[in-house]
Amino acid sequence: MSDRKLEELLKKAKVESEQFFSDWNYESLKEKVISETESRRSHRAELFGTARKLGIALACILVAVWIPYRFGALPLKTGTSVTQQAINLDDSKPSYLVDFIPIGKPDHRGQSIMAVLWGESPGGEYKVFYSSLFEDSDRTYPVSTIEFPGTGSRLALIYSEDSRQNYLHYRLIGYINEGIKALIEENLVQGGKLSIRDGVLVEQRAESNLGDMVTYIIPYLIDGKGELVLSADRLQLNVGEQLMLIGIDENKGVQFFSEENSVRKINEKNPEDISIVRYNAFSAGEDYLLLTPDSDKAKVKNLHIRVIDNR
Repeated sequence: MSDRKLEELLKKAKVESEQFFSDWNYESLKEKVISETESRRSHRAELFGTARKLGIALACILVAVWIPYRFGALPLKTGTSVTQQAINLDDSKPSYLVDFIPIGKPDHRGQSIMAVLWGESPGGEYKVFYSSLFEDSDRTYPVSTIEFPGTGSRLALIYSEDSRQNYLHYRLIGYINEGIKALIEENLVQGGKLSIRDGVLVEQRAESNLGDMVTYIIPYLIDGKGELVLSADRLQLNVGEQLMLIGIDENKGVQFFSEENSVRKINEKNPEDISIVRYNAFSAGEDYLLLTPDSDKAKVKNLHIRVIDNR
């Protein structure tokens, strides 16, 4: 290409370029670009806000659903299991693991739950130390414990109920005489409610034509030194309510005596291998229930009782 022709092409390109840029409104284009940028930024912020709200909602759902399920406060589906809960029944022994396993019993339409207590064998393998079936039950609760002060020993409360809360089942178990034993096994407790208050197991149940019956359950044991140990040494109850004392070793007898007679012993037949004594709160006042071990009558234990009348 000759220099002359190249010069003509450059002049032509210059003219076309000037014509193009003479029609270009820089401020208008700048405003359009800014507007588009702000629009996209606003859209992204809106999307982020929506995603953030959705994330918070999902987190709330997880908190509301997963945590109660993790700790056994939701109905279970057959084939699932609550995550194992570790419990310690004796400080001198390894902990145990509790599983609640939903099962379908062949002769029942409703769901049942099998409570299984796993423990470590001397060989280091886990085996079943205790199991119990809760029939027609679909709602479980965390295992609670009752401690005997100063001994390192505890009892475990395992219970479940139907989702309509018409009744509950419960077991009070402990490590007794080199094995796991159930001190109390109650099924189909109508309108049942359970709680542990300062070492006392409080059971409430519906009694036909009598309203609710409240029973305060205090376990006791005799330790290696021959000392009688109660899970609680004082109690307040209303007139008409009941006190139940239950020993974890039937081979160690205990005598009971009420000083003021504000509580009166209820005569009833007990299981042969369980030491159970029941008292009824008869009249308002302060009372002391004296517990004397047969093995050493000098080692008397006092249970301070206050009876009030709220009728």
